[in-house]
Amino acid sequence: MTPDDESLPWHLDAWAVEDGRAFASRRAPESISSRSEVFLAVPDLEPVPVGGLATALRATRSGFQDGLRDDEGVEISFDTFEEVRDVVRRGFLAGGLGPLGPGAVPGPGPGTRR
Repeated sequence: MTPDDESLPWHLDAWAVEDGRAFASRRAPESISSRSEVFLAVPDLEPVPVGGLATALRATRSGFQDGLRDDEGVEISFDTFEEVRDVVRRGFLAGGLGPLGPGAVPGPGPGTRR
């Protein structure tokens, strides 16, 4: 199955917002059985297939946010993989760690010795 298959909606299973990394899958809402599971990360946000939801579940024990839900706790669905890619990109940039963001670590200035 490819990220362009439109049989089921996409969901974010695990997301490190400020790191620009996420696991997403094509599955029914609230299901633990996915048809396709991918990992994506900045800068290119290209989908990399992974073996299943277990990888994303493990990531939630290592600093990743557990899914994406609205204020009522309902899992947010995405119609296309492009929407998933866009929300991960926007989250990363809004977190201030994008290029020239306020959270970016500046390099040494002119004349600075190390």
